[in-house]
Amino acid sequence: MKHYVNGVKPLKTASSRRTIQLDIQTLEVLKPLLERSTMYLFGDLEPVSLSTLQRSFKSALVASGLKKITIHDLRHSHASYLIGNGANVVAVSRRLGHSDVNITLKVYTHMLKESEDKLLMILNR
Repeated sequence: MKHYVNGVKPLKTASSRRTIQLDIQTLEVLKPLLERSTMYLFGDLEPVSLSTLQRSFKSALVASGLKKITIHDLRHSHASYLIGNGANVVAVSRRLGHSDVNITLKVYTHMLKESEDKLLMILNR
C-alpha cells in the first residue's frame, strides 16, 4: 500500500503544518536553495525521495566521521538543544508540531530535571 500522495507523505495532525523561524546560519546555508524558483526546497517539481535523502545523509555522516544517527535523531537533538539551553517547553512543543505539550514533556522530561537543578542554583544565590 502506498503511503504517499504525489510523492509527499500526508501530515499526521493539523498542528504538523506550521511555519518556523530559522536562525541566520541555517538561512545562509539554505540561501542558494531558497533563491531557486522550484516547488520543493529539496527537489524541483518533485520532492527528493526519502531513500535519496537518507543515502545522502548517510554518506555525509561517513565523510564527517560522526557516529551513525538517523535523520529523525536531528529532530531530537534540536529539541534537546533548545530545552537544555532554557527554551520554553511550550514554544519547543509548538516548534515540533506536537498537538499537546504533554507529548513534548513525556519525551524530554530528562532535560527538565537539569532545568530544575538550575532553578535551585538561582534560589540558593
